[in-house]
Amino acid sequence: MTKYIYTLFFTLSFSFTSFSQGVSSEEIEQGVADYISYFDSVNLQTNYLLNLSFQGVEDFEKFSPVDNQSHHYVFSSSNEWKRLYYKVKNAEKSQSTVLDLQETISNTITKSNQIPIGLIDVHGDYVYDNGFELYFNATTQKLYDNVTADKKHIYGVSNLISSVDDLTVEFLIHSSFLLKDNSHYSTVAIDFDNGTGYKTYTLNNQTISINYSSGGEKNIRFKVVKNNEEYISYSTLVVNDYSDIVIEKVQPITSQITPENSNGRVTHVEVQGGEIHFFLDNEDDFDKPVLIVEGFDPSGTTTPQRLFGKYAASENWVDMLNAGYDIAVLTFDENWDDLRDNAQVLKDAIRFLNEDKNGDHDIIIIGESMGGIITRIALKEMEDDGIDHHVSLYISHDSPHKGANIPLGIQTLAKSITEAEQDSKIARYLIDLLSSEGIDELKGILNSATSTAGRQMLIRNFSHLNSIDNEYTNFQQFLNNLGWPSQSRNISIINGSNDFESQLKHFQFPNRGFQQLGDDYINLDFGRKWYNFLGAVVNAKVSPIGQQNYQVSRLYLKVAFIDIVNYRRHANFNYNSPLDLLPGAVSRNDLINGYCFVPTVSSLASTNDMLNNSARYIEDQRMWSKRTLIGDGSIPFDNVYSPAENTNHTFINQRNEDLMDISMNEIWGLVLQQEVMVNEGFLQNKTINGEWAFSTNTSIEAGRFAMPDEWGNHPNSANDKLEDIGDFVVKSGSNIRLTTEGQVTNCV
Repeated sequence: MTKYIYTLFFTLSFSFTSFSQGVSSEEIEQGVADYISYFDSVNLQTNYLLNLSFQGVEDFEKFSPVDNQSHHYVFSSSNEWKRLYYKVKNAEKSQSTVLDLQETISNTITKSNQIPIGLIDVHGDYVYDNGFELYFNATTQKLYDNVTADKKHIYGVSNLISSVDDLTVEFLIHSSFLLKDNSHYSTVAIDFDNGTGYKTYTLNNQTISINYSSGGEKNIRFKVVKNNEEYISYSTLVVNDYSDIVIEKVQPITSQITPENSNGRVTHVEVQGGEIHFFLDNEDDFDKPVLIVEGFDPSGTTTPQRLFGKYAASENWVDMLNAGYDIAVLTFDENWDDLRDNAQVLKDAIRFLNEDKNGDHDIIIIGESMGGIITRIALKEMEDDGIDHHVSLYISHDSPHKGANIPLGIQTLAKSITEAEQDSKIARYLIDLLSSEGIDELKGILNSATSTAGRQMLIRNFSHLNSIDNEYTNFQQFLNNLGWPSQSRNISIINGSNDFESQLKHFQFPNRGFQQLGDDYINLDFGRKWYNFLGAVVNAKVSPIGQQNYQVSRLYLKVAFIDIVNYRRHANFNYNSPLDLLPGAVSRNDLINGYCFVPTVSSLASTNDMLNNSARYIEDQRMWSKRTLIGDGSIPFDNVYSPAENTNHTFINQRNEDLMDISMNEIWGLVLQQEVMVNEGFLQNKTINGEWAFSTNTSIEAGRFAMPDEWGNHPNSANDKLEDIGDFVVKSGSNIRLTTEGQVTNCV
């Protein structure tokens, strides 16, 4: 059997490197040779030895149909297929070229609506653990002669991209993604879930154009027939219908970054840019502007159409468009750069909108996540410079004003994986056990954390394991010194629980108080396989509180009795706030079920100490009095809208699976009805100092007791704004304009 050095890690689904443990490449190569030589005496029936890539039979059994039956069913996905591809290729005795799938996919497709199809249909040999132990000769350190392996069938077909933003999809059959052994068939039948049933296609390079009548999740079935047996593989594709979303025009924005507008700091750029994408109302008259400012998107995957479609999917947004509001989306050329530089882009975008719009309607700005912080900076700096921004309503959508959180365990594991992969001299893949997308997600987290914007927003950063990153501290000081805009009505929509429910239920730790920390996000422990010859641990923990030198992650590999990789990452936690478990917006990915990404106290921009005032963050303790939060200045917003339970960060069309009473979509409906398309206006908890305008369709009430009857005070009511009483003050010398078809009432 040919001995491939880079197959060493395949048994554990790892590749590895010699770096800090003093293990030479010669020792590693010898370990590889020793391990592969164990199988020299195995009677192989195929070109694949599955022991070289699969950890155990459970690692491939879902793709292993039992032959000699009339029907066989497997379920796959784009991520699982890619993982399966690497494992099968790594098990190949006479190995042909192993593709970098992501690169090959990128080079194969020429349009955003193209999706390659991948097919794997091979047989391989596998020696079970008990067979290994039964036939292992401890004296020779090899298997006895003529050990027989079991022949296993590996089958899976899937679309290699999981979502598309077009109703017309071009599926590609391409030889690069067809991996077959001696299976004698040349066609595949596919049901694309478009109402036409199965159609048969040859396995030659070709493009299959499919038109879907509507968006949604499509259940795709792939069927091959051989020896009168049917093999069916199921996968899904999310089709996003943006066919009605038309960008009317795009306006480039170029901003000069000068010492005068850089707040005295040293900036590495002289020019920053962005684009305004216009989606006009049914009248095609740009007169009632609503600007959506994009959030953090360092990978550039959020298109203007997708961002617009996310908001416009609800009935309330349709009503708003029908009422004549015009939507524009601002994207940044350097999305990951300093938030203060991109605030200059937003300033110039506001200037352009004011010049370009018809009539005297003020601008409404929705700042999504990071975009909410950028909006805050831009508006306040314009006011400080004496510039009338004509923004009447500023909506902060789950923005991390006090910082965002990615668990240090996840960050440091990503760091370990990246370092080991970069230093590797013999391994192609680091963690094949995680899907290729899972690895990409970890790398994406690392890239996010190292960007300027990421460091400004992340409360803890892997680059500072013993303390808080100075970038975050300095940026928070800048925001504190800057303050908040006063000429706009400022409201916050948060995705975190307004009842301060912790994240514990998302991690499925029943009946635990928040003090029981240190649980595992990821815990892949392969123990010791085959006489302690192999072993691996991949671990990332929930961050503790008040701990020093605490191990937050570990990446370990033992092969041929040698510790090849043994990363242990430790950090100090000099505070009593359980960041990972705080009430707040949830982030989920392929690796973990969820963690607190934007704490509620952060999206509220509370003046309370983020890290050392955790008494009110504990599960089952009620939050501050709703009338107190705004009344005593604990938060800077005029209104806050929130769900009773934690929901995904910036999601709108999400109903919580934990029987949440009010969906985020319904909460947004309240915002649009009570803040944007206003019939009855209620003004309170607001101080006007300067020019200000407000309009409704039927009536306006202003003053301490201006409120509709449905604004209750039940802590779980999503109708309940986080304030229910407060004065409406107009400072001397200010000018306000209240416009309504009905009556204006002073409710003091």
